[in-house]
Amino acid sequence: MAAGGLFCSGFPAILLFSGIWGWMDWVSQGLYFLLRGIHYLVPDWGVSIILLAFVVRMVLYPLSKKAMIAQMRFVEAQKAMAPEMAEIKRNFKGGEQSERILELYKTHGVSPFAGLKPLLIVLVQLPILIALFQVLGSAEPLKTARFLWIDSLAAPDGLFPLAFRVPLLGDRFNLLPVLMAVFTLLSFKLAPAPATDEKGGRSQNLFLVAMTLVFFVLFYSFPSGLVLYWTFANVFHILQYRIMVFSGARMNSGK
Repeated sequence: MAAGGLFCSGFPAILLFSGIWGWMDWVSQGLYFLLRGIHYLVPDWGVSIILLAFVVRMVLYPLSKKAMIAQMRFVEAQKAMAPEMAEIKRNFKGGEQSERILELYKTHGVSPFAGLKPLLIVLVQLPILIALFQVLGSAEPLKTARFLWIDSLAAPDGLFPLAFRVPLLGDRFNLLPVLMAVFTLLSFKLAPAPATDEKGGRSQNLFLVAMTLVFFVLFYSFPSGLVLYWTFANVFHILQYRIMVFSGARMNSGK
């Protein structure tokens, strides 16, 4: 491939991103050039998108690592606090209950908001997802790019037509959003805060399932390239977490 054709498409790059506001224009163009650079080395658009997800995960790894460590510490603290937490909720109400819960967190050296730190990874990636939505829906080469059963990475994967139209989902079955939902749920359940009772556990599981369904419905009609990216972003997140847990277990066993 000629060097001059590395970042060229059917339209000038400036036209691809003319509808994006302010700094998002730079994010979109940066991701587009990075994707084209990966494609220059690996001339398959589907594999290039997967590698893009890997590269972004590596760039975010320092922040992701801090968030996952904070989450694991928070989970351990929640387990240690569970009996005392249950007693406080059983014996106190209102403002006094809140004060005692805050004091309990302080005693165990954790913040009650520490469990929300992993959400930072999702929030940081939102601009990336918005930019990729524009890139994958507008870049001319991706409109005809095939990958496995997918005819166009700029459109939903459309594995097969349905006999009827499903509200919010349409009349074609898209397989990628189903796979994405599975890995999204797995990533959500990596290190959930332990519930203090059975009712809390059920509520937590229902919340995780509801969040997964929201992602599933939201992504169902998105370009398959974007769904492919988010699916493997979650796969790499799960692998990172498992590696961290395995490394921590080996370090503890070697003490």
